[in-house]
Amino acid sequence: MTVAAQINSYEVVTDNDEQQLLQLVAQQPISVSIAVGDEFIKYTRGVYSGTCGYSHNHAVILLVMG
Repeated sequence: MTVAAQINSYEVVTDNDEQQLLQLVAQQPISVSIAVGDEFIKYTRGVYSGTCGYSHNHAVILLVMG
């Protein structure tokens, strides 16, 4: 099996600390766990404005484009 990537370290972003999140995402993509409602299945792009779920039920990647 060929290894395509390796994780050497990680950081936990403090809840609701947008400045810390911005600093980290400027350096590399960020893995994010989110709790969303059922309508998330129709989400395609942009800022999600649907309902929140009650437990984390999706994993997404946050990255800077452009």
